[in-house]
Amino acid sequence: MKKIVKNKKILIYAITTLILISLIVGGIFFFSKDNEEKTQNKETINNYVAYVKINPLIKIEYSQTCKNDTCNDPIVTKYELVNDDAKDIYKDIDLIGTNNNLYDVITLISKTAEENNIEFENVEIYSNWDNLNNYIDNSNKDNYKWSYIVNVRDKENLEDISSSLEQNKVLYNVEFETDGGNEINTQTIEKGNLVKQPTTPTKKGYKFIEWQLNGEKFDFKQEITSNIILKAKWEKIETSNNNSNKNENNTNTNTTTNNQNNNENTTNNSSNNNQNTNESTNTTPNEEDTHKGFINLNDNVQYYKGTSCGGYQAIKASCFNKTYRELMAEFPNNYSAELDDPETLEWLSLDEVPYEKSSLVGYFPGCKTTVSSSIQNTINSTPGFYGEFRDNGFMKPNWIYFTDSKYNKFIGETNNFEKYGLYDITACGGGGSGELTYYTLDENACEKYNLSCDRW
Repeated sequence: MKKIVKNKKILIYAITTLILISLIVGGIFFFSKDNEEKTQNKETINNYVAYVKINPLIKIEYSQTCKNDTCNDPIVTKYELVNDDAKDIYKDIDLIGTNNNLYDVITLISKTAEENNIEFENVEIYSNWDNLNNYIDNSNKDNYKWSYIVNVRDKENLEDISSSLEQNKVLYNVEFETDGGNEINTQTIEKGNLVKQPTTPTKKGYKFIEWQLNGEKFDFKQEITSNIILKAKWEKIETSNNNSNKNENNTNTNTTTNNQNNNENTTNNSSNNNQNTNESTNTTPNEEDTHKGFINLNDNVQYYKGTSCGGYQAIKASCFNKTYRELMAEFPNNYSAELDDPETLEWLSLDEVPYEKSSLVGYFPGCKTTVSSSIQNTINSTPGFYGEFRDNGFMKPNWIYFTDSKYNKFIGETNNFEKYGLYDITACGGGGSGELTYYTLDENACEKYNLSCDRW
């Protein structure tokens, strides 16, 4: 009797356990399904920026909402009239007042420019939305006599060229075709400037040889005067496996032909195979030797950015070691009105020589000078550094710092700018430096900061 009761208890426990497991599995299934449905129904909003350049220049901020792989037309949320032409032509027009569809806003900008007698054939659009070209092509049904030229850039590069667009400088595109290698971003270069040599591309089974223009090796010291496309030249890598297979085939042939000396040939073939295998191993490129002088991006290299709160100014050498009075005589119509203020003269002697460079150019704008393109390119070829130059000779410096000091050997000297006529005019107030933001080094950062990088 006790045995029967005991068996019943075991049966009840088993049934109860199965029911609990079924409930748990069912709950997980319905929970997962519910989450999947929520994920599928979730909306994503992507924000982008575009510069529309005719002669007027307008900055547009727009967004696109996507749900279940279906995206709506992008909507303009904000715009800025950047240069004087834009402020004059569009000052009385609300570009997104009635229709904020991106294509309609761009069309309104173009039509308004034409109505204000601005002569143009092309409308240049610089944006960080990689599908903009297709969107424009699919939307342009009106056969306007002008055409849209779309230049897609990553957000960082877009910010870099915004000042050049504002100053109405001539820009050219340098594209990189890698023929199956990793993608290299297009660079937008001011006319007469140099293109930065990009990170060495990689392609499985091939060794990169050089960049070519029209079948000839491209010289990165060549000034850019038109849109160009640089193509990668590759060389196929012979692997040790191919050599081993060739040696094995030779061994089999020798063994079949020389049956009478089988033992001797077996010994000789074995010796030859070992020798050939060693030779093949020795001729295989060593990864460290092949990538010597390069940073391995697969090592998850961390860095942070540095800059100064002020910057560097190109200053005429003729302004140094002269008193305020002498400089006032040299620039009679171009010095600060403060020097005629009695209150200023109570603490400042006109017979003093300006001590700080910031005071020198602050009081005498005529002491500022420009920086030649060759000097800009020389400075920006320094590994680990990027300078933002402006027309008045001012440079905003940007440095890269690695969290691991072993990578410091890849950074060049970035603090000796006086030899180029650039002087620190930093004037910073109090306050801490704030919390650092860390980034993972990638191809874009290597390109911007002129670092030699690769992946292996």
